[in-house]
Amino acid sequence: MKTEKNKSNKKTHPFWSFFWLTFLVLSLWYAWYSFYAPSNDITWTNDIESAKKLANNSDKNIMVFFTAEWCSPCRIMKRQVFADSEVMTAIDAEVVPVEIDMDDPNNEQLVNQYKIGVTPTTIFIDPEGKVIDYAVGKVDKTKFLQILKKVGFQESDKTKSSITKQPTLADYSSGEKWVWKYKGVTTEGEVRSDGTDTREVVKFGEVLGMTIGKDTIPVSDIVKPDVSETPKYDWPLKVGKKWKYENNWTSQDGTTGSQSQNAEVLSYREETVEAGTFMAYTIKYTGKTTNSRGYNADETEVWLYAPSVKNFIKLTQNQGDFHYVEELIEYSK
Repeated sequence: MKTEKNKSNKKTHPFWSFFWLTFLVLSLWYAWYSFYAPSNDITWTNDIESAKKLANNSDKNIMVFFTAEWCSPCRIMKRQVFADSEVMTAIDAEVVPVEIDMDDPNNEQLVNQYKIGVTPTTIFIDPEGKVIDYAVGKVDKTKFLQILKKVGFQESDKTKSSITKQPTLADYSSGEKWVWKYKGVTTEGEVRSDGTDTREVVKFGEVLGMTIGKDTIPVSDIVKPDVSETPKYDWPLKVGKKWKYENNWTSQDGTTGSQSQNAEVLSYREETVEAGTFMAYTIKYTGKTTNSRGYNADETEVWLYAPSVKNFIKLTQNQGDFHYVEELIEYSK
């Protein structure tokens, strides 16, 4: 009886208490480390088709990150790579990011298409879906940025080298449609114009025509080269190009007027309007507008011209006490 009592009162060695406490702490820490993923500012989408459309409009490639809720390496990569400010900035500038849940039945076709068997897997594709590069398993920040730089583009290089020629008749197709919203307001708050403007390419007899208001104009006339020495657009467009724009006009009531502006292409970069995100030239016009009624005002216009839609996507105009904005809200083809 005495022996049994001594055994029951025997104390645990301090080493083992420390060992099990340490084990418990490390286990909890590892569980947190494996499953905690902080939020980031990357604008993810899970729709590959909308990503392709956005990539095509913005001259970008697509990054597809295949993951799963149970994937701890995926969460570690989200924490160590995607939450990094340098990585977030690079992704936003160079690719359209897509996150695909491997366990979602709706993604089965996509998973099979690219033969994904391991998470995480990151593939880089062009807007048509062709694979450019890929990384299987967890990668660190340095390697990820190296891949991203290779599959993306350096905006400064693209800006310097980009040259856009005037669209031709072959660039247009029946059913192509543009819709802009516009509003013009004086500095005193008087609304002088507010509405929408729609243009659409239609069959016009045996040729293509474009509806502009109540008129339909042959597209061949619209793409006819401007032989003026002072054109609105001096093709081809290139960053840094400068020219003089002059225009004389007569309104329906007989008022005559003229515009004289200095134009310059300031940049070629990604721009976002209501219709979407596009690579666009920023063209600034500065000068004067006068008319036969004695009107004389300084004016500044900034046009955003997007080659992928063959049109401007935004116009901002300040003329005297008048402020006017027109923005593309819909484009389809």
